[in-house]
Amino acid sequence: MVAKLGSKAETARELCYRLYTLCERRKRAAEAMAYNGLVQSWPEIARLAAEKPRAVLPGTPDLFEQE
Repeated sequence: MVAKLGSKAETARELCYRLYTLCERRKRAAEAMAYNGLVQSWPEIARLAAEKPRAVLPGTPDLFEQE
């Protein structure tokens, strides 16, 4: 997904951080940990997205295609 988003991927990372902050404020620890994990892993996620081309299996719907 990060590879497909391209330059908009940073906005997705910011959204993860914002959701983490909201969950922390509302004492939703499990959800906060999940979003924090995404934020903490983002550099590696971005590196992997840049390293490997996105593989799409034939017949698999694309999340970002508009019909």
